Amino acid sequence: MVGWIVMVMVMISCKDHRNLTNEQYTDIIVDLQLAESIMTNTTVKNKDSLKRAIHDRIATVYGFKNSDELISALQPLTLDPQKMLDVTKLVSKQLERLADSSITNTTTQ
Repeated sequence: MVGWIVMVMVMISCKDHRNLTNEQYTDIIVDLQLAESIMTNTTVKNKDSLKRAIHDRIATVYGFKNSDELISALQPLTLDPQKMLDVTKLVSKQLERLADSSITNTTTQ
């Protein structure tokens, strides 16, 4: 009986109970997509280790213990198609703004 109680307590403590806003989801996903793009274009031999290190760093920036906790916090999107659509639209807009600002910055230099 004590074993079950301990297991349930560990499972509860491992779950992230924060409710992220659409803006927080958007910022996290944009950062993950940018990191993915960087990793795609790198010549590092062990990309899996680099990916894990970058994801852990992104997790830390957003206040998560590690990338597993970050990914867990993104799971509610898979259960709410409307929220996923809303966040996807926000991600697209933010990526467009980043691309536009990049073009503007390169033409003004």
